[in-house]
Amino acid sequence: MKRVILTALISATAAWFLILGAGCGTTKSVYNKVTFGETALKKRVLVLPLLDQAGVGEEKAAQLTAKLVELLKEGESLLVYKGELPWPSRQRMRSLKFAVIIDPALIENAERMGMNVLVAGVLNPPEMTVKKWGWWPFQGIKRKVEVSLLLNAYDIIDGTLFLTHLETRKIKVSTDNPGWEKGGNPRIDETELEEELSDILGDQASKIRDELEEQPWRGRIVSVDGETVVINAGRDTGVRNGSQFQVFSIGERIRSVSGKYFYLLGPKVGEITTVEVMDSHASAAPVTGGPFKTGQIVMIK
Repeated sequence: MKRVILTALISATAAWFLILGAGCGTTKSVYNKVTFGETALKKRVLVLPLLDQAGVGEEKAAQLTAKLVELLKEGESLLVYKGELPWPSRQRMRSLKFAVIIDPALIENAERMGMNVLVAGVLNPPEMTVKKWGWWPFQGIKRKVEVSLLLNAYDIIDGTLFLTHLETRKIKVSTDNPGWEKGGNPRIDETELEEELSDILGDQASKIRDELEEQPWRGRIVSVDGETVVINAGRDTGVRNGSQFQVFSIGERIRSVSGKYFYLLGPKVGEITTVEVMDSHASAAPVTGGPFKTGQIVMIK
């Protein structure tokens, strides 16, 4: 009997550390897969224009943003839109070394548009490095410029940052490049820069697509009028008349070992079923439970 209890305790402890140690993304994936399984509903993704701190220019930054949007559209479960700046905002979007700080007004706008995810990114300033190799008298110097793109993905439904990913590439610079003089900026071959940025965008888009495919679709109740419950999902996301949803309150905020926060779903409030589906939203009627309130989270049953 003692051996059985000890084995159970060890198994439970190992499972907990496996989930907790994997960080925010894996914790959510394991929880969601076990509890709710897969869903066919599509997620709306809004991509903000890339913040150009690399000095590539407004036109080039716009081209890179458009390319990122097209790459994300390759995800079959995603509806991807390109945001436009400036939006009504209390402060400008800015970046730190490993994060993109977004004005809450931008997130509020994305929520009003019915988005599930907001993607924001920054092209970081190029970093120049000089590294010696070999031994005297057979000694040389390697010069490289590091270019990078940082992307953050925000879950609009629960207000959490669920992905921060940095991709970097290094470009070699010839020894006779005049920009390596003190205080100067080396010239980077435009063709090589284009190739490296394209490669970075491809990897970043793949990372976001993979992460979003791991997460089940979640929406929100946007209004309640008597027995009519309106949700922020419609025909475009795959909702049909008679689709059934479980409704949850927002639960406790948890901090993972990676330092990121995520929200557990709160208690189940009840269930609703759609009775009229429009392009971008749907009206539903209560089936069980309640009371249903604006802001509660819905998940396909």
